[in-house]
Amino acid sequence: VEAEEKVFGTNHAEVAASLMGLWSIPFKILSSVAYHHNPTGTMRKPPTSAMALYIADGFENAKSKNSFGQKVDENIIEDWGLTDQFKGWAEEFTN
Repeated sequence: VEAEEKVFGTNHAEVAASLMGLWSIPFKILSSVAYHHNPTGTMRKPPTSAMALYIADGFENAKSKNSFGQKVDENIIEDWGLTDQFKGWAEEFTN
């Protein structure tokens, strides 16, 4: 994401959200895509779909051991009040 912003002045999440807006995709889906790297970018508690995509993306990046992929910020999870559930999801995902 940082490299995309440095080279192109934007990132894949913003480009995808822009296209989705042109295609009249519902806001809940569009916002999930737009904020999947920065789910608290415009709101303290984003839509559930944005939170789910952020967490799934972080799990997938951790699983692939992709050094460039964003990991889940546990401070964000705590702010959302999902710490207990997150631990269970993490266990399920790694098994």
